[in-house]
Amino acid sequence: MVSEIRDRRFSGGYHCPHCSSDRVVRYGNYRKRKRYLCRSCRKTFTDLTSTALHYIHDKEKFVHAAKLMLSGATLEKTTKKTGISIPLPLAGGTKCLIS
Repeated sequence: MVSEIRDRRFSGGYHCPHCSSDRVVRYGNYRKRKRYLCRSCRKTFTDLTSTALHYIHDKEKFVHAAKLMLSGATLEKTTKKTGISIPLPLAGGTKCLIS
């Protein structure tokens, strides 16, 4: 899932999501993700910066819940099948709509 996002987003090479510069270098790790530094604007980012999944901790559960909701499952069914509380699907859906 995350690798698909990275492949689509950076298929033409890495670029800064803040200023769109391609002057990007590897800059360590952040929460088990590769971190990059833009040499133009000096901001750091990961492959999930500026995506709906950036702040989601359990990405696989989120994706499973999103698929269930998109297939027409109710919130009750979604929470029972994924083992998450009701606020997570609501917050996640809101993030997807805003992004």
